[in-house]
Amino acid sequence: MSNGVFHTSMGMTKDLVVSEKNSGNKALEADIKVSISSTEGIVFNDSISKGKHTFSVYFKDQIAHENFVGHDINLVKLDDNVDLKVLENWMNWADPKGLIEPAPAGFTFLGGVNDMLEGKTGYFTAMLEPGKYALISEVPNTLSKNMLKTFVISD
Repeated sequence: MSNGVFHTSMGMTKDLVVSEKNSGNKALEADIKVSISSTEGIVFNDSISKGKHTFSVYFKDQIAHENFVGHDINLVKLDDNVDLKVLENWMNWADPKGLIEPAPAGFTFLGGVNDMLEGKTGYFTAMLEPGKYALISEVPNTLSKNMLKTFVISD
């Protein structure tokens, strides 16, 4: 929040219960497969077309980074001429100015998957229009960890 209060302190979480009962829901079918790890960073095939896509994010491993949380992944649409260092700095919640609303100008967040356990896969769906995008994790030093990757959607 702009006042520095974490959203979890504002009641913006909800517990859920996982049971053995089969819900009948089918697994999503992803057309964009992403993997993330502390050693390889974010890996995916960046030949992506415009339109609606379902992303799968496979967590090859999971570690606590310098900010005491694991890696996650966020999809961001980038305006022309934005500075990726601004995005990298803002995504580090350990920085006193990190992740405080509003997001910096020129960056539109479209979805993602929160940190998951090693070997698990999460999904999200997004509509991609022509333009420049980034996949980024909420960890310090994303560029040096290969956890900030850009790609372009052509018309």
